[in-house]
Amino acid sequence: MFGVVRILHSTMYSSLRMLMSLLPGRWSTPAMTASLTGVKSRPLFDPPKDMHFRMSELVKELQEDIFAMLKKYEPDHWQEIRDEREGLYKCSRFMQDGDVFEKAAVNVTNTKRPISAGMFQKRALDGVRFSSNNPSDYMLLTASISLIFHPHNPFAPTVHANYRYFETVNTKTAAVEDWYFGGGSDLTPSYVIDEDGTYFHTVLKNALDPIDSTLYSDWKRRADEYFRIPHRGVAGSGECRGIGGVFYNQYDDRDPETMYRVQTALGKALNDAYFPILAKRKDTPYTSEHKQWQGLRHGRYVEFNVMYDEGTKYGLIHAPQTAESILVSLPLTARYEAHHKPVPGSHEEKSFDVFCRPKESWIN
Repeated sequence: MFGVVRILHSTMYSSLRMLMSLLPGRWSTPAMTASLTGVKSRPLFDPPKDMHFRMSELVKELQEDIFAMLKKYEPDHWQEIRDEREGLYKCSRFMQDGDVFEKAAVNVTNTKRPISAGMFQKRALDGVRFSSNNPSDYMLLTASISLIFHPHNPFAPTVHANYRYFETVNTKTAAVEDWYFGGGSDLTPSYVIDEDGTYFHTVLKNALDPIDSTLYSDWKRRADEYFRIPHRGVAGSGECRGIGGVFYNQYDDRDPETMYRVQTALGKALNDAYFPILAKRKDTPYTSEHKQWQGLRHGRYVEFNVMYDEGTKYGLIHAPQTAESILVSLPLTARYEAHHKPVPGSHEEKSFDVFCRPKESWIN
């Protein structure tokens, strides 16, 4: 059967939860069987007292900078949902069915509230040594920005990025007992164009090298490993959803000031890394066959996000009231064809080969 599937978030939610409950999650690691007393030593560094405030301000600034660039390409169609109250700042800007973008969103969420029992247990199972076993003794402080842009044109790639900071504070001692940074940027083309991949990866490397020249190669490898669909590929060997970028998660083994510089550098590099590619590809002529291939690649995007992405899974399980914000990352349309194989020697086949066998290096 051939088909085009329009992704309707609200109607998919219950089925997604059932699907996720049947799948071996990426959280199924030895750490998940650890006792609540923890096995992970405290971080080597303590974050500055104002780190949460600084990260909260940074993600707001990044949202404004990125949104200003978005509006140059897509001036209309935007919606905004804002929620500001004690312990919460949330600003979601999104659109769909625009002139350039099928869907685009750039969201900021900053929180300061009691940690949930579920999050407390997860961090304890991850190995964090809390001084108290009572979740009510702790506040969770978060600051994050996430974005996703799905262009209409099959030759213009999708881009995804997020930058976040988590901090758990003991309200009785005011001590920060758990903190980490996470994030990354990755490019997902339907049609792999080498010069675009080289350009995107070079901008990310140039942003990181002045801070630490070892970060790009390490986090590029992590991105290739993380953004992989294990059940796809040739003979079940796995298939990447795109051509990667950089990825890092629960990062607490470096000086927090260094990681703040990383978040700033990568966040400010996003406009330079993506929009020149978009400008070059958004008006490329294409056919219905090109759109069909894009639909198939969108299908892979959906598979990864609802089956393997840690943020999506955790959000749907522990914060189902935010399902619409979580699933905004999905493309507006996706296509599924039984036993589809690209035509030998075609651009589609060459792209598929890169998805199945990621390049060791994009940079000459």
